[in-house]
Amino acid sequence: DGDGKLSLEEREYAREYARGVESLFDGLALQRMPTNLRRLDHDKLAVKPNLDAHVFFRVLRRCDQVAAEEDEVPVDLERGSQHIMRYWPVASLLANNSITLL
Repeated sequence: DGDGKLSLEEREYAREYARGVESLFDGLALQRMPTNLRRLDHDKLAVKPNLDAHVFFRVLRRCDQVAAEEDEVPVDLERGSQHIMRYWPVASLLANNSITLL
């Protein structure tokens, strides 16, 4: 669900955004559809992250052998250093609090 990774303000913003999108869909389209088709599939409406997008991050704990790309030589990321890489190679480092996004 991912709520644990969001601040209280970010969670509230996400809830408000979702309510707004649902209200917009309801007002623009759903009310004009036959009753049996007036359902929203929330999984299809969810915004998925672009795992190929680059992110800026700071290293909180030394990380050994991180490869920025599948065909690149892995590098060690030193504590306190800052980097820009695609999200997918560092997602697990973010999840285990080895890095923080800037």
